[in-house]
Amino acid sequence: MKRKTEFIIGGGLAVIAAVVAAAVLGYLYGGVKTPEQRALVYYNVCGNDIIDKFNGSISSPDNLKKIAGEIEKKNHYADDATCVVALYFYHTTADANGHSQKTDELYNKIKNLSDKGIYASGRLKVPVNVEQLNLLRSKQSVPENKQ
Repeated sequence: MKRKTEFIIGGGLAVIAAVVAAAVLGYLYGGVKTPEQRALVYYNVCGNDIIDKFNGSISSPDNLKKIAGEIEKKNHYADDATCVVALYFYHTTADANGHSQKTDELYNKIKNLSDKGIYASGRLKVPVNVEQLNLLRSKQSVPENKQ
């Protein structure tokens, strides 16, 4: 009986030591979130393959149109800021005045994603921040993304 009790106590102490070690090393977190905090679901729909195609086609409206069509066929493309920025760039440059209902929808989607902490890839050779994209919509001069 004494041996069984020692085994149970020893096992319990080993489990407690493992939990404490995991917490100290950062593998375990026992925090409390506030009600407005929530898990961020991010879709990576437009990966490096799409980014490379897009970057190589910036000066070709026909190629941009093909890539835009390819992006719009993908599931959850509207939840990936990189996809939305690429479509936004296509629509603002394809439209003579840069301002249409579609560009407004895409711009608002980019703003909403940005507010949630979801940003477009810095690998895009077009501006990716909201302020610069707004300038593009109004056809003002926009600096190239140097990243």
